[in-house]
Order: sequence, then structure tokens, then C-alpha cells
Amino acid sequence: MRKKIILLIAIFFINIGCLNASNELSKDYLCSTIWGPFDGRFGLYIEFNSDNTLKLYSFDETLSKSNGEYYIKNDKLISKIYKNYSMFEYLPNEFKKKSITWILKNEENTIWYTKKLVSDNGLEFWDMNSKVKNGTIVTYKNIKMMVIMPEEIKLKNNTNAREKPGINEKKIEFITSDNAKQKVISYIPKDHTVRIYARTLKKERLQDMEDYWYYCELLYSWMANTTNKSRYGWIYGGILK
Repeated sequence: MRKKIILLIAIFFINIGCLNASNELSKDYLCSTIWGPFDGRFGLYIEFNSDNTLKLYSFDETLSKSNGEYYIKNDKLISKIYKNYSMFEYLPNEFKKKSITWILKNEENTIWYTKKLVSDNGLEFWDMNSKVKNGTIVTYKNIKMMVIMPEEIKLKNNTNAREKPGINEKKIEFITSDNAKQKVISYIPKDHTVRIYARTLKKERLQDMEDYWYYCELLYSWMANTTNKSRYGWIYGGILK
């Protein structure tokens, strides 16, 4: 009995050691992936190089040389961006500090990635290789949902999107600009494409339909001249299909 207890304790500490090793902030780990926005879409990205330089760039920008540097000390990442970087003046003020300190964190309740770098001034960059597995159940924005394989769907009709899953939940409004005129509409026009990432755990019956609610990127093909508070919202599956 005593041997079994000792063995279990040994296994426990071995597992803890492996867990800590997998979360270790190291140069090899930083350089093994690309770091980007929470959904891997529009925004800034960081690539770390083995020579302790880094590249900070936007999703539509191509850089041929590094524009910053970094080092690791006491399990923290310290970085800075060079002031001679051509786009330095357009960067958020958080990047203009003399140095930025980052820590590595795990995140369970997200539908895109599970590991992120968090800075001392509120910046977040996610490990693009730490994707949440298909079928994972998470509680994201206080809503329990299942992560599914991303899929693009072209809308057959004008479609309402809602802030939460449910026919009585608030509709999301969009501000569109056409010839310098602005108009507020509460639907996504037909023939535009949305991208789904997750669904509710239970189906809901609406009239003669029974389906899930899907969490979608609403402006996937409708970015030009269109704004709203969030690019994401819920659409009833019976309308999507």
C-alpha cells in the first residue's frame, strides 16, 4: 500500500513538471509560432527570431527586416519596438513604451486559441498554434457553446444577427456608408458570407424549424464601409441552411 502511495505521488509530480514545461516561456517556444489577435484575423502580429529580434506587423503588411528586439528574464518577456520603424507613429501608444513586459497565460474559455502573451499595459497576443480543438465545450462571454470546424456560409436572404442566442435577444445593428451617406440597418444583406465558429449545445424550435444558434463572424465579406460594435454575433441555424 505504501509503495502504491509513493508511486502515485511520483506520477503526480512528474505530470506537474510536464505541464509546467509545456507552458514555459522560452526562446524556442516564442520562435516556434506566430503571435496574433484573439481570433487570428485582423490586427497586429508578432514573429520572434532566434537572434533576439522581432517583427511586429499588421495582417496586410509584409516586412523584410526586424523592427524590434526582446529578451527573457525571470520567466517574463521584455520587448521594445525600434523608433525608426516606418509605421511607429501609427502604432497604439502601448507599443511606444521604452520596454514592454509580458507573461505567458493559458486561457480555457475561448473559441480560438488557448495560450497568449499578456503585457503589463493590457496588450494580448495569442499563439496561433494553440487552436481550440473541434468539439470542445467552453463558456465564452457567459454563454456555454461548442467549438466547431470553421465554415463559411453565403446568406440566401437578409439575415438578423443577435447579441445572444435567442429569438427575443437584441438585434445587432450595422452602420453602412454609401456615397458619403450613412444608414443604420439591423440585418446582414443577402449574398454576403458569414463564418461560423461555435454553436449552442441545444437546438431551439422556431415555427417549423429546429436547429442550433451559431456564433459567427458577421462582417466576414462585408468589411468595406461597414461598422458595428462587434464583428461577431449569433444567427439561427435554420436561416443559414
